[in-house]
Amino acid sequence: MANSSIEELLQAADSASRLAQNTWITYILFGAYLSVAVGATTPEQLLLEAPITLPLMGVTRATGGLWTAVPARATAYITIG
Repeated sequence: MANSSIEELLQAADSASRLAQNTWITYILFGAYLSVAVGATTPEQLLLEAPITLPLMGVTRATGGLWTAVPARATAYITIG
């Protein structure tokens, strides 16, 4: 009887830790991608508001829209995630 409740608690802890691990890995990868995107943006692109191409995805985005949306998404991810 006690053994089955311990196993249930262990399974609950395992599932919770998997969720926390996946969330943490996603957060770290998101931060790393943002770091690469910031590093790839030149001062000339910022001053001229020239579009930039996001690394790995090859998507062209407007500079102003990108740097307005990224902090909002990061804040939402940290708050809700």
